Amino acid sequence: MRRRLWRGTTLVFGPLCALLYPVLGTWSQNGTELAGNSLLRPLLVGLLLTLGLGGFFWVTTRRNPERAATLTATILLLFFSHDLVLAWVAPEVRDFLKLLFPHQTPAIEAPWVDISLLLTLSLVVLGVFYRVRDAAKLLTRATFFSGVLLGSLVPSLVRLAKVPRASLPTASSSVTAMPTQPLPSSTLPDLICIVLDGYGRQDVLQRLYGLDNAPFLQELEKRGFFIARKSRANYIQTPLALSSAFNLDYITPPARSYEHDTFFSQESLDKNRIRALLKPKGFLFISVPTGVVQTQTPTADRLFEQVTPRGFRLTDTERMLLLRTPLGFLLRFERTAFDDHRSRLLSALDTNLPAAAALAQPKFIFAHILAPHPPFVFGPKGEPRYPAGESFTIGDATDYTHRGPEKNYRQGYADQLVYLNQKVLEALDTIQKNATRPTVIVLMGDHGPRMKTDWQSLANTDINEVFYNLMAVATPDGKAKELLGESVTPINIFRLVLTRYFGQNLPRLSDQSYYSTLEKPYAFTGVTPQLGN
Repeated sequence: MRRRLWRGTTLVFGPLCALLYPVLGTWSQNGTELAGNSLLRPLLVGLLLTLGLGGFFWVTTRRNPERAATLTATILLLFFSHDLVLAWVAPEVRDFLKLLFPHQTPAIEAPWVDISLLLTLSLVVLGVFYRVRDAAKLLTRATFFSGVLLGSLVPSLVRLAKVPRASLPTASSSVTAMPTQPLPSSTLPDLICIVLDGYGRQDVLQRLYGLDNAPFLQELEKRGFFIARKSRANYIQTPLALSSAFNLDYITPPARSYEHDTFFSQESLDKNRIRALLKPKGFLFISVPTGVVQTQTPTADRLFEQVTPRGFRLTDTERMLLLRTPLGFLLRFERTAFDDHRSRLLSALDTNLPAAAALAQPKFIFAHILAPHPPFVFGPKGEPRYPAGESFTIGDATDYTHRGPEKNYRQGYADQLVYLNQKVLEALDTIQKNATRPTVIVLMGDHGPRMKTDWQSLANTDINEVFYNLMAVATPDGKAKELLGESVTPINIFRLVLTRYFGQNLPRLSDQSYYSTLEKPYAFTGVTPQLGN
């Protein structure tokens, strides 16, 4: 009886682990960018695929359960490990094919190579397992049960079962406002922070992108904005940059369980210090998102968000899974993701942000606009763009330049920024026209562009490009320049604004800048002395 139970368990767990490993592994490795509820549909579809394959092999192997389970698990692992196989084998295969077909274009060649490579490997594996019965039993009972389950699934399950959200402290829980005379909310202005992701400083745009952004800056000045022309970012990753700014202090690296992702900073962005200071004064915390999981604030008092269009839509998790398979090339022809992103950006600037600003209640508004950051979906006149041969992804820096030449980034960024400038000015005009209360508006880049940023190497990164960000501030009394100075960083913007206009007492900190990699985002390296060289 025990032997039958063990045999049945291994036969079930082999294929099941081969399915769970890529699905949960993809999510756990990208958990700071993917929503947890996006796992359901891939798991259901994968389960149906597993049952279908298992039934097919059970029939074709004359009802041999060991062979059926082994073949099902092998095919699933090969199918979802296709990206790894290509990384090892494809360069040589592609070079050989280029000799045979010198006029073949990469866009046509790639799918053929991908599918033929998978079919060849699958046939080899099938032939081996059909002939070697003992090997099939061994792999079923040992590798797929213990190796795949314990070696691959456990890290993913640990990631899924992280510390409950409610128990997390903020990144700067030690920051406290000194006692001050409380001010009635009726005398306080609204605070609006508009983050234009990856928006660089004028000198960087001129040097690397050939853009003269002076006309846009002049238009901002006509609308009462002070431009800090020597501003720079504190961090180069969005969750870190915004968490530190909104919590009014530099980030203390969290416990080891968080050292490989920015989950900690995402939580502290949602429950930020500015929100906590203004809530007793009757302020609402309002969020205007554009679909980025990293900057979601699920506990905000109000969310002004575009409703997802009807019809079938692939989630980010599903796209990442498809990219691991031979079917990934199909994403090059998918346009709905680019259309949805374009629609979210326009809705945020044209409708949601002005609507949030028009509310009569005291409010702190956080609008995160994922532009001019990739994906590049706008031309300079607002015409739709579909990057040729690219699947939809928000990756930039080396995640972008490894897929194509720098000139694609340079042109796409410049074109999108030109149109973004127009939409931002229109939004600001609407906000200022319909304002029901005095307003402090902070318009900033969380960091600069990242065309020349290496996610793994500080030495290979142009730190001036990635740290030099846009910073423009409008205040009710028009004295932002005297308050902030030319070299301000985001962390001091809000400390000084809260002190001057909201009755707090938060002294200015030293302006520092820190580089960190994606792999270890909290292993900070100070680069302040090197900036400007």
